[in-house]
Amino acid sequence: MKRLVVLLVIFSMFSCVVPVFGLDYWNQTYGTEEIEEGRWVIQTSDDGYAVGGYTRDVTADEYDRDFLLVKTDVNGIMEWNQTYELKQYDTVASFVETSDGGFAIAGESSGGWLIKTDETGMVLWKKTYSTPDTGERPYGIIETVDGKFVLAGSTWTVGEGGTDVWLIKTDQSGNMEWNQTYATDGGDRANSVIVTSDGGFALAGSGWSTNSSSYDFWLIKTDEMGVMQWNRTYNYKKNYWSDANFVFETDEGGFVVAGIVRFPMPLPFSHFWVIRTDAYGNVKWTKTYGETEHEKITAIVSTSDGGYAMTGYWGTENSENVLLLKIDSMGNVKWKQTFGGPEKDVGYSLIETSDRCYVVIGETQSFGNGETDFLLIKSDEMGNIPEFPSWTPLLITLVTMVVVAVVYRKRLAK
Repeated sequence: MKRLVVLLVIFSMFSCVVPVFGLDYWNQTYGTEEIEEGRWVIQTSDDGYAVGGYTRDVTADEYDRDFLLVKTDVNGIMEWNQTYELKQYDTVASFVETSDGGFAIAGESSGGWLIKTDETGMVLWKKTYSTPDTGERPYGIIETVDGKFVLAGSTWTVGEGGTDVWLIKTDQSGNMEWNQTYATDGGDRANSVIVTSDGGFALAGSGWSTNSSSYDFWLIKTDEMGVMQWNRTYNYKKNYWSDANFVFETDEGGFVVAGIVRFPMPLPFSHFWVIRTDAYGNVKWTKTYGETEHEKITAIVSTSDGGYAMTGYWGTENSENVLLLKIDSMGNVKWKQTFGGPEKDVGYSLIETSDRCYVVIGETQSFGNGETDFLLIKSDEMGNIPEFPSWTPLLITLVTMVVVAVVYRKRLAK
């Protein structure tokens, strides 16, 4: 009996430690022996997380893949996962948690589609948006306050060539209520859409400029029906191709637009370009990040202190680490952190959490079960990240101790 008491006392001590590890920072991997590629993360209404990405067989073509959705608790422990079969070359734009606790997933095959699920990821309905003469590709999705959906992307007409920016609003069942298109000189697309403080929308993407012979950032402001109120294009340099992937509204009603700038061919380089504007899209300042060949930015998110956080990767080819970087409201770098192992570990998306820490989703080849696995990291508010594998071994130790205690008690009872 004395030995059992000792075991229970030790277990109680470790039980007090677990919440501290869980609440501060941690990391988790999710995957099989196949290839899993993490791309998106959101914090859910229960303070857990939903992460999405692709899964495919090791021997499969890069575009012969399915969409994998993983739901976790607040500590990143998996609660459930669902796989959604995709046709070859299908892509997923993104997903959101809906007001009823389910999820909405937007993507594209030969036309745009929208899937609605329940709170466990089971499909409730699927809608497609295309005609025999047109093709639509959504790249961004949001749910509006009335439980409806807005998708932004691109559309093209068979035989005409080029694409236009495409914006649609659906009802709660995914049926189209209205759609709008916007065009420059050709090859236009929207990658991100937000609801603005006046009830309208702001879209960020790219548009072709004949004058600069390049794709420029394109910011579009509309009213609540998608009617354009104004638009601005931003050229980095002549012959440099720019594609805005993110847009945020600032506290004073202006905007931050951010995305990738690619060097002229054959140079294989790119920067991450951030522009802050006033309420009418006029530039206040611009900054570039990831200006070395060893540092790349893939995503940005606005933070509660008025600044922004970014993720990506740092390192040499096939030996990269996840990068987490914080800037203030003027674009000045406050701190920078990296995390990873000996192989390729990349961050693709991030959020600021309800406790003002950061969660990054990406993929890892250094850790996990297979060739490439989902990698989910929670840092503290300064970007401090635990050494892998965080508190997972402690959890395993606790489970083992419980089993030992139960077995020992049963033996004593005999």
